[in-house]
Amino acid sequence: MHPFMRSLVLLAFASLLAAGCDDASSGKVQKAGTNAPASMETAAPPVVMPSGQLAEVKGAVMLYTRLLAAGYASLNMNVLTRAAASEQATKVYFHMAALGEAGVKMLSELKGIEFVSVGFDSPESVVARTEEKWHCAYYKIKTGEKVYENDVFYLLAYRLAKDANRWLVDEITIQKTEEGPGQGDLFFMTRPSGHATGAHPPPAKNKDRVKE
Repeated sequence: MHPFMRSLVLLAFASLLAAGCDDASSGKVQKAGTNAPASMETAAPPVVMPSGQLAEVKGAVMLYTRLLAAGYASLNMNVLTRAAASEQATKVYFHMAALGEAGVKMLSELKGIEFVSVGFDSPESVVARTEEKWHCAYYKIKTGEKVYENDVFYLLAYRLAKDANRWLVDEITIQKTEEGPGQGDLFFMTRPSGHATGAHPPPAKNKDRVKE
């Protein structure tokens, strides 16, 4: 769902959120990620990973989720570059900045995660599919007032690439999403203030990506 054009980002995200809420209320699950590479839309990759590498990949995904939540809370996505390629961290920054333009920041908590499948997508990359439940709460930056909160359920596909001796999240595809009932006002999704807030990750460098 990234990157967003700054002038359209809040409208696009609001549309995605509204669709998710409608589907949740009707008992349906929203299908997303239709533009993803075929390898990220199909069944589990056929190549089984050694247990040691499997633990490394799962650890890399868990580190990403922790740093993602920390980045949103601090309005600083520089921390995410410890677990993600610079381009992926920049994509997340655009969403964080869009919320900042509306004077809002998000505090998110991973309530549960299950690894559905993990396997090689190519000799140099791995795809990990997860089912995740997040609780998201939105606060006014100036006053700290909570304005909205809800639970979000995701089916995600993480593509990770090896960088030196570590796995970095290179791409994420949302394959399904469902919004739980929300509490509060979604005003910040449609009325940006016009000023980006938060620290932008450093530009992508060649070493941050594994060449295909």
